[in-house]
Amino acid sequence: MSRISDKYDVVIVGAGIGGLVCGCYLVKNGLKVLIVEKNRNPGGYCASFKRGKYVFDAGIRGLVGGRDEGHLGKVLNELNVKEKLKIVRSPIFDIIHLPDYRIALRNDPLETKNELQSFFPSEAKSIDSFFSLLSDPNFLNLYAKTISRTFKQLLDEYFKDYKLKTFWNILRAETGLLPSDTAALAGLNICRGFLLDGGYYPIGGMQALADAFLSIFKENGGDLLFSKAVKKIQVNRYNVTGVLIDKDIYVKTKCVVSDCDVSQTFLNLIDEQYVRQDFRSILNRMVPSLSVFVVFLGVGKSYKNTIEKCCSLWYFSHYLKEKEYDFINTFDLKSGYVICVFPSFQDPALAPADGESIYLYVGAPFKDEKFWEDNHSAVVNTLIKQAENVIPSLKSNIIVKETASPTTFYKWTLNRSGSSRGWAPTLEQTKSSLVPVKTFINGLFLSSHWSTSPVGHGGIAAVSYTGRKVAKMILAKKQMGGQ
Repeated sequence: MSRISDKYDVVIVGAGIGGLVCGCYLVKNGLKVLIVEKNRNPGGYCASFKRGKYVFDAGIRGLVGGRDEGHLGKVLNELNVKEKLKIVRSPIFDIIHLPDYRIALRNDPLETKNELQSFFPSEAKSIDSFFSLLSDPNFLNLYAKTISRTFKQLLDEYFKDYKLKTFWNILRAETGLLPSDTAALAGLNICRGFLLDGGYYPIGGMQALADAFLSIFKENGGDLLFSKAVKKIQVNRYNVTGVLIDKDIYVKTKCVVSDCDVSQTFLNLIDEQYVRQDFRSILNRMVPSLSVFVVFLGVGKSYKNTIEKCCSLWYFSHYLKEKEYDFINTFDLKSGYVICVFPSFQDPALAPADGESIYLYVGAPFKDEKFWEDNHSAVVNTLIKQAENVIPSLKSNIIVKETASPTTFYKWTLNRSGSSRGWAPTLEQTKSSLVPVKTFINGLFLSSHWSTSPVGHGGIAAVSYTGRKVAKMILAKKQMGGQ
C-alpha cells in the first residue's frame, strides 16, 4: 500500500476519468489530494486489457470533443496531456449500415451532409437546416429551441422520411430510450459529437488516456490508493469531515469528490440521517441509461484492406420501429443489429500484423447472472452471425473470444444497472437542479456522469469537462477562504 497522510484538502472516490481530471487540476494548483480506487487500474470504462497478442478496450470505441475548443480538447491542452500521449483521428468515426443506404460519419461534416442529401434529395433543404442547428455554437439558442421537447418531436419538425429519421435515431440509440422519451437537446448533443468532432483515439488503447492523466496527477504530488474502497464518507451537521477506507484507514478531509455511482455515494457511503428524504426519493425513481453486452474477438485475419478505416460499423438488418428502441427494458435478439468496433484499425500494435482486435456489442438491459448464463451462447452466436454481414469470414478466423455482460460492467464500476452513460436522458432527468455537481452536503461534489445536465451525460468528453468544472468550483471556494 502506498504511504498516505492522515489529512488531505480533497479526497476523490474513484479513479474514473472525471476523478482523474479533477485531481489533476487540483494538484496542479497546489492542493493536497488523495484518489482512492477499488480496482487495480485507473480509468473506469476508459480501460483496456490484453488477451494473448490482442489488446481490447472495455467498451469505449472512440472519443468526441477532441478539437482545441472541444470539451475534451480543452482539458487535454490545459493539463498538457498531449505531451504524454499521442491521439490520432480516424478519417471516419462510424459507418451506419441500413437496408437501403450506408452513411459514413466523416471528419468533414459537410461530406457527411452531402452524402445524406444524395440519399434523400427531397429532404436536402431540411438536412441543411438540421446541420445548421447542430452547428450552432450558441447553447442558449439551442436550449430555447429544444426546451420541453423530445427528440422525436424535433425530428418530426424537420423531416418526413422515416428512413432518414432512422439515421438520426440510431445515433442516440445507445441511450436505450424511445425517441419519444429522449430529451431533444440531449439527443442533439449526441449527434453533434458524432458528426462535428468525433473519431479520436489514443495510441496504446483507451487505458493509455487514463494512464496519462494518472501520470500528471502523480508528477504534481497527488497520492493514490488502488485496490482499496471507500466504505464511509463521514459527515457531521451536513459537513464532510473525512473518509473511512476499507476497515482501518481513516483520513480527515473537508472536501470529497465522488467519481462513482451517485446511488452508491448517497445510499451506501453516507449515514442515512444526512440523506434528505426528497433526494432519496429522487434517486429511487430515476432511470439509468443503457448497459451493453460485448463480445471481444482476437481475429487471425487483417481487414484493413477490405473494410474502410473507421472506429465502428453499425449494422442494422431492418429499420427499427419506435418501440424497438426501448433497449433498457427489452432484449430481443431479433432486433437485428450489432456494433462492430476496430481498435486495431486506429493502432495496429493492438493486434498481430496479420490479425485484428475487434469487439461486437449491443445495448442490453440489466439482468441477473443466471439470465446471461442461460442466454450467453445464443447472444454470442447471434452477434457474430450479424457481424458477418459486414465482416466477411469472421467466425472462421476467431482465435480469442471473451465476453462481458451488464453484470460484468456493474462489478467493475458499481454503476447502477451496469449503466454506461449515467442517467437516461429523459426530459425529467436532464434538469441540472435534479442531481447537481455541488450537493446539499457541504464539501461533497460529483465528478462522474451521474450528475444531471440539460445535454444529458456520458462519454469521456462529458465526464472530463465535469471533472474540470468541479475542480474549478473547489479552487474558487479555496481562494475565497472556504473550507
